[in-house]
Formats: sequence, C-alpha cells, structure tokens
Amino acid sequence: MKMNQKTALLLAILLVIGSAWGKARLTFCSMQKQLDVIYTEGIDRDGQSIAQDVKEKQKTAQNCVTVARRYDSAIKASLISAVESAADGLDQTGSMGECQRWEKKLDTAFTALTRALLQAPLTEKDEQYVIGFMADYLASQDRIERDPYHEKAAAMQQNTSGWFPSLLQKLTASSLDIYQIGG
Repeated sequence: MKMNQKTALLLAILLVIGSAWGKARLTFCSMQKQLDVIYTEGIDRDGQSIAQDVKEKQKTAQNCVTVARRYDSAIKASLISAVESAADGLDQTGSMGECQRWEKKLDTAFTALTRALLQAPLTEKDEQYVIGFMADYLASQDRIERDPYHEKAAAMQQNTSGWFPSLLQKLTASSLDIYQIGG
C-alpha cells in the first residue's frame, strides 16, 4: 500500500509540474504570436505596421538605386551593391533579430548612397528624387519609432520580468523575439 501512495504522489507531482510547464509554454507562445501579428499587421490589424514600414524603407532604397545607376561614373558600385544586398537580405530573413540586422545594414547603406548621390553632379530632377527618397525613408523610420507595437512589447516584457517568469522561459525554451528600435 505504501508503494501505491508513493507512486500516486509522484504521479501527482509530475502531473502538476507538467501542467505548469505546458501552461507556461502556451502562454509564452501566445504572447509571441500576439507580438508577431502586431508587427506584421498592426495594432488594429489595419496593415499600418512596422513590417509595412520596413518594406517601405526597402522600396524607397531600391528606387534610389535606380537613380544611382544613372550615375555609374560618379557613384561607387559598392554603394549600390550594399543597398541591394541589404534589401535582398530583408526579403530572406527568418527571425526578428535577422530582420533588424539587415534593416540596420540597409539604413547604413542607404545613408551612404544618398550622401554620395547628393555630392554627384545630378540633374535637378534626380536631385529632387533623391531628396524625396530621403524624406520618405525618414518618414518610414519615424512611423516605426512611434508604432504602438513598442508599448505592447514593453508591457509584455514587464509581465515576463522577474526571476520566476525568467525561470519559466528557460525551462520552456521560450523567449520573446521583440523588435527593438535601433536593432
């Protein structure tokens, strides 16, 4: 009889631990899914999202490359290829961290390219295009920085701070993959 009580107690303990682990895992996965939806679709699922603004930055940079190609003799090919490489890298990202690294590379490459273009002997029309690209790019970055996603992500980070949630994250091999301004 003693063996049965010990076995039952052990099974009850394992059941409680397993249930807590499963609940924690589901909770962290649910939180990540919420953040991913807000990142890709926007807080109101209206398409006004960070992902959309990153795509806008990418498109603007690619349009700037089109203008830069008209001035091959005045613009280093490495500046153009850096923008193209970063834009292509953004299309092939698999995680938030990768996306942020490629976006940072795009920011750097775009800035270098526009600087070089503004120092090149551009036509007046192309100069206005480049200035417009810079304005569009900065507007996309401003929208990213003001996106409500950041408030939601900060609230979720606050909810998962502390020793116990951190322990549960480690035990469940979960962590929140959060978009951070500045990569």
